[in-house]
Amino acid sequence: DVYGHELLSDSVAELTQKTEGWAASLALVDAATKQLSTNETHMFIKALSGTTDEVHDFLAEEVLAQLDVRTQDFIVRTSALDIVDPEMAAVAAGVSVDQATECLIAAERAGLVGRYGPRAQRFHPLVRDFLQSRLLRTVGEGGVHDLHRTLGRACEERDWVMACRHYSQAGLKSEVKRVLGSAVAGIMANGMYTVA
Repeated sequence: DVYGHELLSDSVAELTQKTEGWAASLALVDAATKQLSTNETHMFIKALSGTTDEVHDFLAEEVLAQLDVRTQDFIVRTSALDIVDPEMAAVAAGVSVDQATECLIAAERAGLVGRYGPRAQRFHPLVRDFLQSRLLRTVGEGGVHDLHRTLGRACEERDWVMACRHYSQAGLKSEVKRVLGSAVAGIMANGMYTVA
């Protein structure tokens, strides 16, 4: 409505999911689709990710480049987290909790993360796509697996679901089975069969 762009209902739903209403993402989509037909716009939105040229260039040049190198590295490494809190961010980036808190404040000011509760944040979906592709380029597949292994270990005492997700992303099925086995009583008591 704001941009005067007619969209198919499927496009609206997909755009909502991919941008979560992030103003910068919506402005990029508008600029990239101004001259496109409704069908072409629909196809653009379906393919939209943080690695799309327009989004990638904006995030790389206009957002991330404005941050100091330490904060950039921190943000790239913490993109491995679904939910970012200072303690887990410190583990992901290999910094102190105080340093993690400072970097999260800088990331929030830059519009890269949004609040997800009193002490937790989340990367906007397109930002996370972009950062995860940069993480893969920076540390390689083995480095990404190592990071998820480290995060899986750190999550075990806190949250069996997150531990399993990280171990799964590290390709460690035996660790996923071990964590699930140790969480069986809690899974049964809380009726979390579908999650398990």
